[in-house]
Amino acid sequence: MTQGNTLVDGARALRMSGFFYQTLNGRGFRCTVEDLRWVLPQLETEQFNQVELAIHSLSKGHDQQHYMDLVATLRRLCDPGLRSSLRNAGIAMRVDVLFAFAGENASREVLTQALAGLRSTDAALKLQSEGKLRTWCGTMQAPDELPPLPPPLAQDSPEPAPAEPKPRAARSKAAATPAATGSALPEKESPALPAEAAIRRKAKAFGKAGALTLEIAPVRDQEHHASTARCTVMIEGALATGDGHYDWSVGSKVVFMCTQRELPQLLAVLMGWISELDFKFHGVTKKKSLHIEHQDHGLLVHLRDATHNVRVPVDDADRYALAMLVLAAMHHNEPHLDSSAIMAVARAMAVAPAWRRAG
Repeated sequence: MTQGNTLVDGARALRMSGFFYQTLNGRGFRCTVEDLRWVLPQLETEQFNQVELAIHSLSKGHDQQHYMDLVATLRRLCDPGLRSSLRNAGIAMRVDVLFAFAGENASREVLTQALAGLRSTDAALKLQSEGKLRTWCGTMQAPDELPPLPPPLAQDSPEPAPAEPKPRAARSKAAATPAATGSALPEKESPALPAEAAIRRKAKAFGKAGALTLEIAPVRDQEHHASTARCTVMIEGALATGDGHYDWSVGSKVVFMCTQRELPQLLAVLMGWISELDFKFHGVTKKKSLHIEHQDHGLLVHLRDATHNVRVPVDDADRYALAMLVLAAMHHNEPHLDSSAIMAVARAMAVAPAWRRAG
């Protein structure tokens, strides 16, 4: 960290907190808007710029290790348990300092050991860790209160106010899902979010060897194309671990972000209007692919990247949740149309015209 840098503008940090929250939670980095609103204004401007670039990359489905490390660091600083441990030891919570330590490979391990030492039952190790952290961050001079929030956004501000997160207990309960072959479980939809944010809606499908999560995700790269679409569908695939659970950790799952042009085909295969689809060359390395085909008793969804291969069967009776999620994303992009009109157009695009079939 370079000394003397200014902290990020508080209003900017507040405006981006909602988008950060949606992207982080969508990619498995669980946190709350309140935690982000506490941490983000305490980052230096350069640190915030790095995090913002990483979040935008993740929102597009990219998996660069450097960006993953940055968002993992941010998630760790959002942990209320960390603040509590530092407060109990009388150590100041210097977000900018801790972020700088965690951002470098060499110092990250030193910081990790020091933070782990705070909760150690070994008195000598705990005292040593407290000494290191106090040297880096200083002694807490006053109760560790939330920093003042920036003024509320103006009514015509282009950035959305952050959405209220789901209660922690509800998220924990939803995460503890058993492995059951071919079961698709739609999750309860959250309250409507601002216009520039995606609907917080998910659908899951579980098989013996793997599981899928489909989630409506925000589109953040509209400046690169003429589309006015605000939502797309992100598909995550995880392999079964053999103990009735699935490995959803970053780096172990396949993350596939559909483009807006692919949504009608995705709906078409889920509705049975076409027999299969094949999306290729996704991601930075162009090695991600999605293949879906109809079989005798349902669908087989095949997600693949450079190192992982996830296959999940989806029963015909369980396609409903997945199809409704895709339709919801398309409807959010075309709010002036009703769902029946969107389905009619999508079906017309998927089914070859009679004159073409005759030829």
